[in-house]
Amino acid sequence: MRPQEYGNLTDVRWMALKDSRGNGILIAGYEPLSMRAININYDDMNWSPNTRHACNLRKNSFITVNVDLFQMGVGGDNSWGAPVHKEYTYPAKEYSYTFRIMPFKSINGNESQIVKRLY
Repeated sequence: MRPQEYGNLTDVRWMALKDSRGNGILIAGYEPLSMRAININYDDMNWSPNTRHACNLRKNSFITVNVDLFQMGVGGDNSWGAPVHKEYTYPAKEYSYTFRIMPFKSINGNESQIVKRLY
């Protein structure tokens, strides 16, 4: 066993990352996307021999952000080789998606006002 990817959210329209003063960046998709923001080093999570358990993961001073069109599952109904159900797979072809990354200053802690200007 080892820690693996986690924290991905699907059908996300927008995500705001902000500092203690409420200033930050806004990531907004032109369609629902998969997004995550974690302060764990990706390499520690998946490849480091020193992190056999989640409690061994160290928090970092930086945040890793993923913005994807989608993610496909890696397993099926069991852990010993059942394939992913066809309705949860994506055919191998070229895909594209669009999103914006914009800085913002705090607007009374309400990022939705910024998002409304986009759509």
